[in-house]
Amino acid sequence: VMVPQSSTLSSSRGALASSYRQHQKPRQSRSYVPPLTMPMRLADLIKALWSADANFVTDSLMQIHILVDGAKEQSLSETSELSDNTLELGVVRKGGQLALLHALQTHPTVPAIQALALSALSWLCETCNIKSALVGKGAVPLVCNILQEQTNKSSSSPQIMVLTEALYFLGHLSTLPKVAEQVAVRDAIVLDRVVASLSRCSIDDDGLSADDESAVD
Repeated sequence: VMVPQSSTLSSSRGALASSYRQHQKPRQSRSYVPPLTMPMRLADLIKALWSADANFVTDSLMQIHILVDGAKEQSLSETSELSDNTLELGVVRKGGQLALLHALQTHPTVPAIQALALSALSWLCETCNIKSALVGKGAVPLVCNILQEQTNKSSSSPQIMVLTEALYFLGHLSTLPKVAEQVAVRDAIVLDRVVASLSRCSIDDDGLSADDESAVD
């Protein structure tokens, strides 16, 4: 499975967050904590991902991505090897990968949560040995269901963002031989439909374009 480069996904998250702020519904819960006063401790942000409040989860994910972007900038300016105190390891030690999966399962109709959570999972997969554990928790059928559901919806920027992030995450999981075989046997038709959907939207990212439907190997 060929996937878009992470640099293009990072630049798109800002637009998704901006769109979310412009179109979000009025707060319904008086107990909701506004982003500016929300605790910035990593443990609190991860704990918030288990919430049933979609607004709370979305803002927590956005705060996490602010930390992620800051960590990436810091790593680019350093030449030392990865330590035992990286942000990625901190997230994993606090069960962040499980909280992200829970957010995907609990809020299947919120594009911002779907895209941001999938992006965070891909980021963790880049440096942490968690892919087998995620597969054991049902990540493959979960992401394939997301792909299938999104291709049934009308084309929109949030839908395209979720599709792109889901493909990118599935690409990480598919580096495991058992996952690659499972996807090839069971989910090839779903992936064909995803590529066709993206092609109709004239996406031109790392081989995904209106004239190129060969993104499924």
